[in-house]
Amino acid sequence: MKWKRVKSRDVVDVRGASPSKSGGGPGGEIGERDGRFLVLLRWRGQGKGSGAPVDAEGAHLWEFRQGLAVRFDVYRDRGHAIRDFEAR
Repeated sequence: MKWKRVKSRDVVDVRGASPSKSGGGPGGEIGERDGRFLVLLRWRGQGKGSGAPVDAEGAHLWEFRQGLAVRFDVYRDRGHAIRDFEAR
């Protein structure tokens, strides 16, 4: 599997819409296999109410069939996400 490093401004909606306005960090890596996409993310920011710093890693695992998203999982543990991605 090949990984592609991307910046958050380059990550676009799967239907071709504009990049997300919500951010999510400086970018991540995307892996693709058999209609499944694993996106490794890093969230950095500041808590809205508390002002506390946020710096966390995670992953999104997407599965598509016939151009439609049929499954979407969110992981806080990248290792768990990678294992699930490779197992399916």
